[in-house]
Amino acid sequence: MALIDTHQAVKKFIASGFKEEQAEAITSIISNLDEKIATKADIVRLENKIEIEVRWLKGLGLLGIGLLIKIAFFSNL
Repeated sequence: MALIDTHQAVKKFIASGFKEEQAEAITSIISNLDEKIATKADIVRLENKIEIEVRWLKGLGLLGIGLLIKIAFFSNL
């Protein structure tokens, strides 16, 4: 999804007194920012990924604690 309508932006810059080359350069810079902006959907995907990884870490932690308890208390049986 484009951040701005580049054609309309160039027209508005020119109407405001910028030269066409200046208007195109400014519009190009602004439209390239679109690649670096995280959308709400990007953030939700990242949150979900982090949530899954935290669950795995909790599971591995519980498994490790269980193994330590087994070794400490039940290894002599």
